[in-house]
Amino acid sequence: MEKEKLTIKEITDYFRSNIFESISAYSAWKMIFGSRSIGMISPDMVDRYVRVQKCHSEFFISVENAFLFQFVIKVLHSFDRGTNSASLYKVNKNLTKGFVLENKKVVEA
Repeated sequence: MEKEKLTIKEITDYFRSNIFESISAYSAWKMIFGSRSIGMISPDMVDRYVRVQKCHSEFFISVENAFLFQFVIKVLHSFDRGTNSASLYKVNKNLTKGFVLENKKVVEA
C-alpha cells in the first residue's frame, strides 16, 4: 500500500507546530541548565537549585538530556533528505538548499 503524499500546506502546518515544540524543549533545557549558572541567576539561588538537583540527580539528568535531544531532533528533522520524510526540502527545495549553504558551518557542526 502506497503512502499518501503530504501537501505543502500539511508540511508547513507540521513545521509550525515543530517550531513551537523546538522552542519549548530548548527553553525547558535552558531553564534546568541555567539554574546552575551564576551568570544567569544569583549565587544563592544557584546553591539552592544545585542542592535540589543533587538530591534528584537521576531525574534532572534524564529530563535535561531529553529536552536537549528533543530540541536537536526537531531542528534536524527540518533538513531530513529522506524521501519518506516531511522536510523543508519538500516545501521549497531551492530555498532550503540556499539556507543550508549559507549556514553550512552551523548546520554541519
